[in-house]
Amino acid sequence: MTVSNVFIDGSKGASTFTEAARHIEARLCTGEPLSLQDDGVKILDWSNVMQGEFDVSESRVIHIKPVYYPSVIARRSYFYLQQLVSSNFPSRHYTRRSGVDSYLIALTFFGQGRLEYENTAYTLQPGDGFIIDCRKPHYYHAASHLGWGYHIIHFNGFAMADYFSQIEHAHGIKFTISRESVLYAQLEQLYKTPLAPSRYTLNTSQEILTSCILTNILTEIMQTMPIGDAGECPDKILRIRDYLEEHCAEHISLNDLASRFAMSKYHLCHEFKKHIGEAPKEYLTNARIYKAKTMLHFTNRLVADIAQEVGYAGNTHFFTLFKKHEGMSPAEYRKR
Repeated sequence: MTVSNVFIDGSKGASTFTEAARHIEARLCTGEPLSLQDDGVKILDWSNVMQGEFDVSESRVIHIKPVYYPSVIARRSYFYLQQLVSSNFPSRHYTRRSGVDSYLIALTFFGQGRLEYENTAYTLQPGDGFIIDCRKPHYYHAASHLGWGYHIIHFNGFAMADYFSQIEHAHGIKFTISRESVLYAQLEQLYKTPLAPSRYTLNTSQEILTSCILTNILTEIMQTMPIGDAGECPDKILRIRDYLEEHCAEHISLNDLASRFAMSKYHLCHEFKKHIGEAPKEYLTNARIYKAKTMLHFTNRLVADIAQEVGYAGNTHFFTLFKKHEGMSPAEYRKR
């Protein structure tokens, strides 16, 4: 069901979107109804924002900016904004979509929400957020009788696939932000970035500024997420790491590691990723690629010999893996 009657609440007396969000939150907590006659009440046709199946009826939008259509340069070179909304949604609110060429950051400021993504469910309290690839099937909805208030940033960019892959595999898609986080100030900046005179596009300097703010938001989110910390590693995990580096040219299976270090496979993988930041297999591959890059850079050895030296019997497999990691062939890397 696509519903178009979304109300924009003017939130009188609030000078910033964070103040507006808290203004809405305070009124909802006291049971005070939100008047649809407040200053600034408008109608938004949500179907023009992002395609999908959703119910956003009677939502109180605190702040919204028009849908952005980035320039060719922005699509080719920057992170670019697509849609920016802060709203409180009623208890029946939901969104179900897939195939949308966009990434979404959502940050809860009121009530409770629930996200289902990649066969995993996430509960979202105030301060909790998520970042997802909207091309993949996703479903999120209000999970409280009071509804769910959250900030919405739809965006994309030439490097976003790589950014998201790192976030998803190293950290996961859910994060928690404190009230003191600078992310709120960065959101404020996004809302305050003026449109060009046409009102519907950004000029080059504004697109660069927006890209910079989005980069800062992504960085802040990544800093809040759990990541391996070798400085606090148990001695056994450090010994496993060192063993993988020293024996990267050998065939090393998970069974071999588990047996050598007297750990179950599950516990070994869990603890290694918890403290190092990636699975043992990924770490072994990265160690091999790093060693190969060193030899390509500092020696004249044949690529086939280097492949053998770092543990790949087949030159074709090494070539494919190297190009996947570095975006170029071993020969091209050597010529840089």
